[in-house]
Formats: sequence, C-alpha cells, structure tokens
Amino acid sequence: MRRFAGWTLIVCLTAATATAATDAPKAGAAKTTAAAPTKADALELYNKIVGEYLQGDWEALDKDFRAPAREFGLMTPAQKQDIAYVHQVLAECRPPWWVQVKAGQAGPFRATVWDQPLTIVFDPKGKGGISISNKGGGAEITASWTPAGVENPAQAEHGFTVGDLVAVGIWQNMGMAATNAGVSPQEFQALCATAADKARFQAFINFRDFLTAVYYGTPGSRRWQVWLSLHAFGGEAGKDPNNAPIRAIGSWYLAEVLQNPSKYPSVKLPEKLSGDGAEELMAAYLKSKMVRDEWTLAEDKTLREATKQFAIANDKSVLQYLKVMLPNRLVFSFRKEEDAILLSKRDAWIKQQLDKAAKPGAAAKP
Repeated sequence: MRRFAGWTLIVCLTAATATAATDAPKAGAAKTTAAAPTKADALELYNKIVGEYLQGDWEALDKDFRAPAREFGLMTPAQKQDIAYVHQVLAECRPPWWVQVKAGQAGPFRATVWDQPLTIVFDPKGKGGISISNKGGGAEITASWTPAGVENPAQAEHGFTVGDLVAVGIWQNMGMAATNAGVSPQEFQALCATAADKARFQAFINFRDFLTAVYYGTPGSRRWQVWLSLHAFGGEAGKDPNNAPIRAIGSWYLAEVLQNPSKYPSVKLPEKLSGDGAEELMAAYLKSKMVRDEWTLAEDKTLREATKQFAIANDKSVLQYLKVMLPNRLVFSFRKEEDAILLSKRDAWIKQQLDKAAKPGAAAKP
C-alpha cells in the first residue's frame, strides 16, 4: 500500500508539473495576481473565526487571525466588533504566560487579574495547583499546573474537554492569587486572627475564585464553571455549607438568564417546575441542558460582560457581610440560616419569571 500510495503521489506531482509547464506564461507576458477578496470571503472568514473561538480550536484561530487585512476590511461593522471582542477575550484568557505554561517552561511570569498585578513562579514539575505564602513583604506565589492538560481537546466529562476542566482550575487559582495579593501582610493577619475570621476570608476567596474562572475562561471553560455552580445545589453538594460561595455563582446565573431570556436564546427554560424549591429545581434543569446547548457569540459576550458587572458589584463587601447582591436585586447569603429566608424570595421570583416566559413554543418541556 505504501508503494502504491507513493506511486500515486508521484503521478499526481508529475501531472501537476506538466500542467504548470504548459500553462507557464511566455517571456514578456503580464504577471497574474491573486484575485481580490470578496464580501463572501470575508463572511466565510468571520464564520470560521467565530466557530473556532466557540469550539476552542486555538491553532486554527491563530492561523485565521493572520489572514490578509483586506478580508477583515470587508466585514460589516457588527462583524468587526465581534472580531474585536474575540481579540479582547484571547488577550485576557490566553495571555503570553499561558503559552509558557502550555509549553512547560519553568520560571516567573507576570499577570494581571481583576486589575491586580501578579508575579508568579511557574514550576511544571510541582504537585499541582498554586501555593501562596503571605510572609515578608507580600504574597509569594508558585504555580505548578500540568502542561499536558492545557488546551487538551480530549473528552473529559459531560461533553466538556480536559482543556476546559484544566482552564477552570488555572483561573480559579489565579483568582485566589489575585485576592491574596490584594491584601497587605497586616490585613492578612487580621483576616486570619481567629478560626471564624479564617472561614470568612476563605469563603470570600472561593467566591472570587469561581467568579474569576467564569470571566477569564474560554467559552468552553466558562460553561464548565457555570455547570459546576449549578451542580452545587443538589445532592450532597447542596448540603455542604462550604459550597455556599459556588452556589452564589449559580444563583447569579439563574437570575441573569431568567431576567434576560431574550439575550440567551440557547438557554431553554422549562414550562413549569414540579415541586418545592424552585431555585434548586431550576439549577438542576439548566445543568442538564448545559452539556447539549451551544452558546452563540452574542450569548458568550453578554454573559461575560454580566460577569464583570457582577464582580464589580460584589467586591470586598462580600468579605464584610458574606452576602451577594444578585442582578434581580435579591440577595444570596453564605450563612445557611440567614439564606433560608432569602431563598424563599428567590424561589418565588423564579416562579414569577417562568410564568412570564410561559408562551406556546417559547419554552422546552423538562
């Protein structure tokens, strides 16, 4: 077979060479130039870039971004804005240090997360995760993620890839680093003075970790972090009080999509919820749909911007009160007893939103 394949290749090359020789321009003939790109070419390039971004095909995306500038120039203003958005996300979610980590190159790198500058030492042979020491003049940070997992397209679980899962872990760690680096050694001592203080500070750190993974992640890893946030409502995860910070992210997501259903057409809402506990039921329903529904670029952009606004509205005030203000002006508390009262209001609101959305053909049956 190898000889046959090789022989076939030789024949093809010979035929191509002969054709080229026959069609070669005669001396003095005018040189031909490549055809100018058309609007159809620009549209094809736009669709490829958007598809590659949403699917996480980074090598192909990097290649297409090097297409001739004339093709980008023929795109519509709206398409140019979308391309600019993809550029912006890549600059934040795949910065220069990301290439260093993927290549397994040990050494320090600089990063900025939530406007917090960081200097991190990367050790690809470490035990994994991130280590933070608040001794001396500030936080000393060492990271040791596994390079082989970065952008790995192999399937992992629930339709997500190994790369999605690893990216969530990396950005959670970066969120932790940014939060720790944002406090002085004196503040750190006060925040960890007692066991209760430590628990409060850890809850705040966890909340910011998960939020960082949603905002800075790629479309795939962003969806995975949301999936994890919805998963934290049911079963044993829902009973664990330490999961309150990640449930807060899930509660925010529910409020965001239910308040703005027209902005998230891929998120199919149930016609009704059977039983008590609307928030938990809705979380379970949307989690089950998360692995099948594909988000559009507009949905990805909308959710990412909503994440940023949510992060701005819930900065260090969360550390003080252990409460999160949701976009529907309702509240989520990390304290179980306090949240029991707040939960009843969120449950009622979710049912009201479903009643508004209950139109023929507008919702999917659970």
